[in-house]
Amino acid sequence: MTERVTEKQDETPVRSVQDAQGRTWFAYPVIEGSKLGAPRRASWLCLECGPDRRYISPVPEDWQKWSDATLLHSISSARPDLRD
Repeated sequence: MTERVTEKQDETPVRSVQDAQGRTWFAYPVIEGSKLGAPRRASWLCLECGPDRRYISPVPEDWQKWSDATLLHSISSARPDLRD
């Protein structure tokens, strides 16, 4: 398994981890504003691998410091993001 923590252009931390099937998952926090009324969830940890998106809400504290095993377990138990 490989792990990487980087910064997106907007300074959002991004972490990547490879699962047992060799797929690379990316994890990064999303903070929603309230321009169009109350958001469904104010903040969440987005977990994505290609078209497969999942989330954990709210963003867990210290998620960037989780071990690969903890992050992968969290991915497997996270809720699917069914938005288009």
